[in-house]
Amino acid sequence: MWYDVSRASSPQPAASLTLLTLYEVRADASYDVPHLGSPQNSFIAIRTLNGKGILDPEQTEPVQLTGGTLLIISRNKIKRFRCPGKSWHFWWFEFHSNTGLPLPVQLLMRLAVGRSEISELKACFSDLRQNGSRFQTLASSRFTLLMHHWAAEWSGEPTPQTRHQAAIQRVVQLMHSRLNTHLGLPEMARTAGLSERRFRQVFAQSTGKSPKRFHEELRLRKAADHLRFHSGNVSEIADEFGYSSPFHFSKAFRNFFGIPPLRYLGRRT
Repeated sequence: MWYDVSRASSPQPAASLTLLTLYEVRADASYDVPHLGSPQNSFIAIRTLNGKGILDPEQTEPVQLTGGTLLIISRNKIKRFRCPGKSWHFWWFEFHSNTGLPLPVQLLMRLAVGRSEISELKACFSDLRQNGSRFQTLASSRFTLLMHHWAAEWSGEPTPQTRHQAAIQRVVQLMHSRLNTHLGLPEMARTAGLSERRFRQVFAQSTGKSPKRFHEELRLRKAADHLRFHSGNVSEIADEFGYSSPFHFSKAFRNFFGIPPLRYLGRRT
């Protein structure tokens, strides 16, 4: 038997969004739309692929929307939007949010446009124009997924965590590939491209745990899965995950899960 597992370290719910209208627009200099007005509780997301547009919000300065930008704004805050030059190619989403948004409102964000995003935009457009609640739900789900992809790519203001996020992810992947052996701090720091001291600091800021503790918890969770799903005994699993003895494995297991592995093994059906 073979299996792998991916487990959230801090599970997060997805925002619940309801997509109402979706436009793909290729505008020219004749494109000039005045104040939209109500409804009060809807949002607009403007994803510009190329060209240039200008949006005039209520009581703030005009916003220039160029290729690779995303702007989310309350519909009732829009006073005017227009194409000042030869072209403006953009997607326009009108939606309701039943909870919070994963991205900031009325802040211009810069995100590279990828091929997979274009495919998702077209699929979302196609689903929304189909009859039936199933397709309407699918369109809203696709838009929610797009929103979370944007949120994952947008780093906002640089902080120690966001600047080094890619390095931390490389180390976490290394940890997953080395759950059956000891993984030393020097190797992890080299993988991250940081000094050992700086790596410990950045990793703790990003995960809330030391690198050693994070790796140990990954090993213990995977070992617990083996106890549940495999026929091996405690000694075999301790050896498989690189513990020096069943005693050391049992002690670490009990400290983390609150029960010894033999009792955990007894839960297996």
